[in-house]
Amino acid sequence: MTDAELAAISERVERATPGPWYPIVTDDELYQGAVYVGREARGRLSEVGLYVDDGRGKKLLVEGEIDDESVIAITCLQFPRLAYQNACDDNALFIAHARDDMPRLLAEVRRLRALLAQQP
Repeated sequence: MTDAELAAISERVERATPGPWYPIVTDDELYQGAVYVGREARGRLSEVGLYVDDGRGKKLLVEGEIDDESVIAITCLQFPRLAYQNACDDNALFIAHARDDMPRLLAEVRRLRALLAQQP
């Protein structure tokens, strides 16, 4: 990876919405769910790391009542059908954790490069 590539990644990280980010899954009374990444934890934390809300989150998403700056990404919205795929939970987990993981990975690359630069 070149210095320019590393700088471009760093710039994307800096321009992204500040964290923390939370992966959230929600259902409504018809079991038509939504999976999204938001800036507010909603509901209880499941054993796989998703916050499970009581269905209010999906209603607020659909009706446009969630502050648009608090929603980072929607990986599944079944009604109205916006996105649906088998990996929506895993995608939400990946996106949510990327906000913390990317800066840590960048710092590690820089640390390792500094160590290599000190080698004779």
